[in-house]
This record gives sequence, C-alpha cells and structure tokens, in this order.
Amino acid sequence: MIYMEKLENFMREYARKYNGHPQIEFIDIGTYGIFGEGHSPEGSKIPLEVIKWHIDIHAKYFPDTLILVNDDMLRNYNDEQSLVELANYCLEKNIGLRDDSALVAFYARHYGFNTLCKPELFNLFAERFPVDIESAHQQFILPEVARGELTYFEVLRNSHAS
Repeated sequence: MIYMEKLENFMREYARKYNGHPQIEFIDIGTYGIFGEGHSPEGSKIPLEVIKWHIDIHAKYFPDTLILVNDDMLRNYNDEQSLVELANYCLEKNIGLRDDSALVAFYARHYGFNTLCKPELFNLFAERFPVDIESAHQQFILPEVARGELTYFEVLRNSHAS
C-alpha cells in the first residue's frame, strides 16, 4: 500500500507537468514488474486487480496523452481469458500497445520471425491506436535472426494489421 500511495502522488505531479505536453509522444505504463514491463519472478502471479490499478492510475492522470502498455504486462497471464480481459480493459481505457523485443533471438526461436509472442494482440490494438515496436539492443541481434538489411522493417510490416 505504501508503494501505491507514493506512486499515485508521483503520477499526480508527473502529470501536472507532462500531461498533454507537445513534446511527449506517449507515456509507457512501466510502473510494475521487472524492467517496468509487468514481469514477475518465476512462479508468482500478479493479481489482475493490481495490473488494472496501474492502468487506471495512468489513465486518470494522463487523459490528454497517448498511453501504451507493454505486451508483457498482458502476457503475464498464461490463460487466454485473463489476457483477453486485460486487452479489452486497455482498449476501453484508450490505451495502446508496445513491445520491446523485436528480433530478440529467444523469441525468434520460440515465436517465429516477427518475434512477437502474441501478434494477434498487436492486430487488435493497431486497429484503434498507434503501436510501438522496439528492437532488441543491436549487439544482441544474432545473424540467424537478422536476415538482411531490412529485417527490422519486415518485422514491423508483418507484426500488425496493414
């Protein structure tokens, strides 16, 4: 509870300065989990209510700024019902989607060339909001994942609805 109280105080002041600011393209919901991406330690589950609270606090204080949520925050739930519930919750709050793991070798091996774990999520969000897709750190992109000069553009082209 102390963290949530302090975070809300911070968000209120943060928004006072940056909500609707012309130089702010978007606000990333990065207030929970490892790297701020909603990851939790292996085996632990973040209650849906906690994730929704973080979504709500951003929506409350940044009504005039595009807000994006990391796909990992939604994918933290292995069951499809929770994932769909959170995706719909974000859409109802006018929150878009982002990912920062395009061309990560682990994901390429497990999820295919575009490396997005749930490309259908991006298709759903791209119909209504901008989608942000960030590549892996360049030094970590392996030759077998980066197949040519325009690989990242291919990922973007194949990762969301055209």
